[in-house]
Amino acid sequence: MHFTEDQIAKALETFHDLKSATKVVRKLGYPSTKQLYKWIKKEGQPHQERKHHRIINTPEHPPHAPFNVKLEAIRRCYEMGEPMISVAKDIGYTYASIYYWYQDYKK
Repeated sequence: MHFTEDQIAKALETFHDLKSATKVVRKLGYPSTKQLYKWIKKEGQPHQERKHHRIINTPEHPPHAPFNVKLEAIRRCYEMGEPMISVAKDIGYTYASIYYWYQDYKK
């Protein structure tokens, strides 16, 4: 469940007045005591922004691999028994991609 900044501030203020997480939950009806303790722990710390990872694809490794590349990787890993990591390094995609391709192929 997502709470607004105002709700979080009100819960923390109420906690500092009452000095009891249980009493805060009973009075406000939110959050759980576990959530309140998380907010208390984070209180006063600077807000951390999420890291955004940017993936740059090259012409040799487009974001969506051609079907023949996918089939060849699946064949090498699941029929011939090559380690998935070595196949992934060889073709330039992650081993997670090969696994997902295989899951789609099985359907």
